[in-house]
Amino acid sequence: MSGGIDYQVKFWDFAGMDAGLRSFRGLKPCESHVIRNLEYSATGDKLLVVPGSSQAKILDRDGHAIYECRKGDPYAADVGRNVGHIGSLTSGCWHPKIKDEFLTASADNSMRIWHPNTEKKSAHLYVTKYTIKTKSKKTGLKTIPTACTYR
Repeated sequence: MSGGIDYQVKFWDFAGMDAGLRSFRGLKPCESHVIRNLEYSATGDKLLVVPGSSQAKILDRDGHAIYECRKGDPYAADVGRNVGHIGSLTSGCWHPKIKDEFLTASADNSMRIWHPNTEKKSAHLYVTKYTIKTKSKKTGLKTIPTACTYR
């Protein structure tokens, strides 16, 4: 799979590729937002799509959207009290051991750990489990995280 500035996620089968060197499927999961990061879950059944917007999406293996993250309130001043990101996403990754949990980094000076919503009326959404406000060690000022990972 690959994603890029053409807003598309492309699926590739290198073993079955012909001389045309084309992907076997392409889709635009996030309208007109650049795809910044893609990652399969540890079990390989879900794909985390991190676009240039404030909402990450989860696709199944066939490319159908099954979940998306809650959108934050752009008028809330404190990112810690907000329900989602309000800045564009910069990175994201799945938790290596917890099946349905992932982490995202955003230009709103925060990183969020997400898990699936258990309420029936909005079961297609992921909700924030924990928010990490990012600050510089030297100055203590807010800083934008450009990458994230679990260790």
